[in-house]
Amino acid sequence: MNKAALLIGTLVTTVSLPIVAQQTASDPAFEVATLRANTSGHAGWMLQPQPGGRLSGTNVPAAALIRFAYNLPDFQITGGPGWLASDRFDLETKAEGDPPIDQKRLMLRTLLAERFKLSVHTETRELPIYVLMMARSDGKPGAQLRRTETDCAREAVALDDWAGVGPAAGKPRCGFFGFQPGTDLPRGRGGLAFRGLTLAQFAKRLVPVVRRSVTDQTGLAGYFDADFDFMAEFPPPPPPPGLPNSFGPEPFVSIFTVLPEQLGLKLDSRRGPVEVLVIDRVEPPARE
Repeated sequence: MNKAALLIGTLVTTVSLPIVAQQTASDPAFEVATLRANTSGHAGWMLQPQPGGRLSGTNVPAAALIRFAYNLPDFQITGGPGWLASDRFDLETKAEGDPPIDQKRLMLRTLLAERFKLSVHTETRELPIYVLMMARSDGKPGAQLRRTETDCAREAVALDDWAGVGPAAGKPRCGFFGFQPGTDLPRGRGGLAFRGLTLAQFAKRLVPVVRRSVTDQTGLAGYFDADFDFMAEFPPPPPPPGLPNSFGPEPFVSIFTVLPEQLGLKLDSRRGPVEVLVIDRVEPPARE
């Protein structure tokens, strides 16, 4: 599994789609969809939207297909048998035209209802959450958080821009969250960055990192850029087998230190309402 794919697996929690408990005959569906069991025993997996209306997956756990379809982290999905985490599948699909990723998610919901007999409902539960707040008493941002120079309000911010390693040329565009420009993993240099995000959008990007719902209450409007260190909760990908860790043996600092010291933000632990997807029924798919 490559380094970009590792980030993709973590960062795919961006634009929330409405949760529909039951699929109907009129729901969007792929023109062609092939789903086969993968019994390779490999640990790595990949699920990636591709141009031309395609969604491809290799060795994907069934639970990951559900998370992608409903665009939810695992802590917001409950119920279901143990094989959802252990059984793996290869997926090849093709939709008419080149629909956006949110449409592909809806199509995957239809596929799961058809092939896995997936039935779900939603509940609102009181769970631990984080509130993103200003860390300093004067309300000023930290030195590494700055207002973006790009007019991101006039651009279509790419909330599904996984872009873990940045563009091949030029500056990261509005909506980017991934490696800092110039990051060199083999040499142990670099960190994380975002470009052209509101702090509400940044809060959503933190959800898979801290495994809780995160709400923005900073009071800062507009779009921001930031550069900050890798964190214990979100370290760089490990080196290939047999090679030393270029970042050294020292442990990474926690997000609860990095955010206040570098961005002037903090995460305040509270309890609050969180919408949860409950799996009522699911069956292994018939073999193709």
